[in-house]
Amino acid sequence: MVRVRNNQRRCRERRQNYIAELEEKVKGLEAGDGERVIEQTRNQYQQENEVLRRLLRSLGLEDTFIHAYLQAAKLAPTAMQSVSLQHEPHADTLVDSRFLSTSLKVTPSPAETTKGTCHFKHLN
Repeated sequence: MVRVRNNQRRCRERRQNYIAELEEKVKGLEAGDGERVIEQTRNQYQQENEVLRRLLRSLGLEDTFIHAYLQAAKLAPTAMQSVSLQHEPHADTLVDSRFLSTSLKVTPSPAETTKGTCHFKHLN
């Protein structure tokens, strides 16, 4: 019986602490802290994104490839999660590491060459 009362008391304390935390968060958001947190998070992601792009460039991937891959990921996000493409520097052929007999060719769209947009095409 004593153990049950202690558990109930601890449960009430945890609930009160949780409610107090939520009330503090609400006060902070109402005071404008939410916008500051969002801005900091956005800046952090932008910096991380730029670092990752530099890493990809240092591995030999060009901006057109990165842009084409991101566009393909937007069109088929779940399919791109399981695809690992291998790119040879200074080549326009990509190899899907799951199926070595399947490859993709990155070619700029004639109308969008100035934008750096590329399209993936299966080579068979």
